[in-house]
Amino acid sequence: MGRYAAALSRELHQPLTSLAFDAEAALRWLDRPQADLSEAIRGLVRIRDSALRAAAIARSLHSLAQRAEPSLTPVLIEDLLEAALRTTAKDLERHRIAVDKQAPAAPKHVRADPAQLQQVLLALIGIAVDAMATVADADRRLTIKVFHLDDAVHCSIGHSGDAMDAVVLRRTFEPFFPSSPDGKDLGLAISRAIVEAHGGELTAHSEPGIGSNLSFRLGLAD
Repeated sequence: MGRYAAALSRELHQPLTSLAFDAEAALRWLDRPQADLSEAIRGLVRIRDSALRAAAIARSLHSLAQRAEPSLTPVLIEDLLEAALRTTAKDLERHRIAVDKQAPAAPKHVRADPAQLQQVLLALIGIAVDAMATVADADRRLTIKVFHLDDAVHCSIGHSGDAMDAVVLRRTFEPFFPSSPDGKDLGLAISRAIVEAHGGELTAHSEPGIGSNLSFRLGLAD
């Protein structure tokens, strides 16, 4: 129960923060001597999207806590990645992180719960951002690769931050073992649980002087 409550708190932090930020921005656009309605409307659209995402996260974590089967539908990992990168764009820009994304020209569908799978992508991107906090600006690079192999879609999210030592690499999927340097997150146990509930696998790899990557695979939709 504690694991579920902590996960809910962490995963809802970003959309709720975005709600407050966009609401304040919209109010500033409306409070001008000549209100800028177009900018205010854009802010309201972002508020709506953040609220819908927060609701989807709450539903998906509730299902996970109840060990309910995920609601599977054919989805493209590439589409969920684009949405995740839009969500994290401000963090990536603030930390001056370059993004290198590689994907096949002809994407293939997997069967997944879109909200749960996007939650995994956001967690992996967030861990990568945290890991690059101590790296010089010029060396901060997020590398995302999607490829097809053996009737599965593989997704790898790597970073140029400090490599994980042997102890961290061995324990990184333990419940509550922190994946960020400041220990704010829950580690990767919940992300692995979500991927495994979809019949997939989540693994970690790290190499000193190069960085680390987290990879998962999901079977192709029939």
